[in-house]
Amino acid sequence: MPRSLRSRSSATALACALVLVAGAAHAQDAGARGIALARQGKCEQAIPLLEQAELSMHRPAVMLALADCQAKQGDLLAAREMYHALAAEKPTRKSTGPDIQAIQAAARRARDADDRAPTVRFEIPETYEGLEIKVDNTVVADPSKPMYLNPNITSKVTAKAKGYKKYEKDVTLAERERFVLDLRLVRAKGGASEPKDGDARRDRRRRPPDDKWVYWFGAHGRGYVIPRFVMNAFAEGGRTIFAPGGGLDLTYSTSGFDLVVALDAIAYHMSPTPIKQKGAPDTDWELVDSSLNALQLEVDFLWNTPLDDKDSWRFRYGFGVGVGYMVAGALRRTQAFPAEGVPGDPYTYVPCNGPNDPQGTWAYCNSLDKDANHYRYKEEDWFHGGKRPSLFPWATLPKIGLSYLPSKDIAFDLDVGLSLSGLMTGFGMRFLL
Repeated sequence: MPRSLRSRSSATALACALVLVAGAAHAQDAGARGIALARQGKCEQAIPLLEQAELSMHRPAVMLALADCQAKQGDLLAAREMYHALAAEKPTRKSTGPDIQAIQAAARRARDADDRAPTVRFEIPETYEGLEIKVDNTVVADPSKPMYLNPNITSKVTAKAKGYKKYEKDVTLAERERFVLDLRLVRAKGGASEPKDGDARRDRRRRPPDDKWVYWFGAHGRGYVIPRFVMNAFAEGGRTIFAPGGGLDLTYSTSGFDLVVALDAIAYHMSPTPIKQKGAPDTDWELVDSSLNALQLEVDFLWNTPLDDKDSWRFRYGFGVGVGYMVAGALRRTQAFPAEGVPGDPYTYVPCNGPNDPQGTWAYCNSLDKDANHYRYKEEDWFHGGKRPSLFPWATLPKIGLSYLPSKDIAFDLDVGLSLSGLMTGFGMRFLL
């Protein structure tokens, strides 16, 4: 090769190298300035610089700053794609400290973007030949899976199938909204009228956005297991009882939260059971029976988390507070004595008929002190100096449960919790209003 040609080739290579170095330096400078502006919250100025730097040379720190700005500007779709792409990267030997930190932070930001971005999925009650659904210009591959959208941006949903009219609908969703669209096509010739935008029964949101509420009305059954050890906290004796009940409830639901107001009727019934004060002598045993019935007003604060993509199953957790009032029934007390004549198991004791009745039972069946008239004695309530509860507080903490929604208008709830009295169990059904 002639020396002049070799000189020109060397010069060309050197020029190319200088251009590449200059380009890398320019990209690095643009990236640094873009990151600085992004940290100052000046995303409108930062985005062009970050995009320029990322196109010239990929750096995780630059891409993370760009994704953060896109999220702040409302483009959650672009942001979540970049977050997920970054989270999937693996640090290399050439990765700098800021780049490694960006990769590690991307996974957390990706989860947050998934939670914030609204989704739409489709329920298709019929089979349509050649059905094609599009959201804007994107074909929906699997209508049953949630599709992410940008919040507060109107998207056009279109659908077409052989023998049916083209379906069109504008959808605008808020952040965190989980929208279920009931897609029904109308035959090209005749058939039912096309769904209207105002038809709330068809396009119902199972999980409304944070600033919107939906209302459910339902009925439920309840049961309270009151263990013997709870009674033993106040007296000796007692037994484990089951108090059945049920009632009506009104649920106010927003995204991820349920406020439930319930009115219950509970039967606190107990067969004759030996009870006496702690430390009292054996002669103080009484047989106590209850036919009390209460009304309870309770307010539950429950958070819920979906357990599947279709939002058919939800885990609920929270607490409840309220107040109860004994509206009917009686609490009766009768002095008791050992049938064998000697102290023993109080659960074998029998009721006295009256003072020293049966004969020879004066030590147990007497007319002394506080229990003088306790022969089928009806205990007065708290407001009249007695020991029968009247108005009492109520609390359940924690309260956990499982909800199943077979359709968007019906829900079944299973709940358990720890109340002031013992273990609470419940099962209910509610309907969307």
